[in-house]
Amino acid sequence: MSETTSNLSLPYILSAQAQKHVTHNEALKTLDAVVQLSVVSRSLKTPPAQPTDGERYIVGRGALDGWAGQDSNLAAYQDDVWTFYPAKAGWTAWIEEENQIVISNGSSWISPENTTPFGAFTRLQTVEEDFDLSGSHTTSNILFPSRAIILAGSVVVTETISGASAFDVGIDGESSKFGGNLGITAADTNIGVIGPTAVYAPTPVILSAIGGDFSSGTVHLVLHYIACGPALM
Repeated sequence: MSETTSNLSLPYILSAQAQKHVTHNEALKTLDAVVQLSVVSRSLKTPPAQPTDGERYIVGRGALDGWAGQDSNLAAYQDDVWTFYPAKAGWTAWIEEENQIVISNGSSWISPENTTPFGAFTRLQTVEEDFDLSGSHTTSNILFPSRAIILAGSVVVTETISGASAFDVGIDGESSKFGGNLGITAADTNIGVIGPTAVYAPTPVILSAIGGDFSSGTVHLVLHYIACGPALM
């Protein structure tokens, strides 16, 4: 009889085994890491500086330091140490920073929609951010990624803006690409739909004040685009 289960390699409690609780707890720790899998990120190549107990990550390709040699494996921070679990084909994970599901094919993680067997993909992507406005302009932290095909940038004013009488939403060199002279009252919205436009470098969105600098106000920004990914080596 094997000492572990076939799929998750959970240790069996064997007859006449001493300290059975150790084996039992080890199995519980594995279950806690891999069941109902939700990971913070799959883009990191090195461990985060201050992980929280129970946090899980999919290790990025070309991993270094404490994650070296663990590319594409699940890394779980448990009891103040990193434990690694090789994913099997069919494992499903929710990527928190991307708001999307990915599936393991046994060697890499792929999007379940519009993905080739070698990991190339084409997918619609939507990312969003709340941020406070100040000064003559405010630049977003979220970006259209390099080689994305931009479809739209949308905004909703979540806290009435003061200081400015209106604002533009655009990118560097095209200040009103996604809307110009927009309203400043809470609940004012705009969907800046454009013809498909490619960008070749990570590109933030810029909100520019009209009629005076921003002194307060909050806007919820959404980026809508098509993301493409190459086949994996």
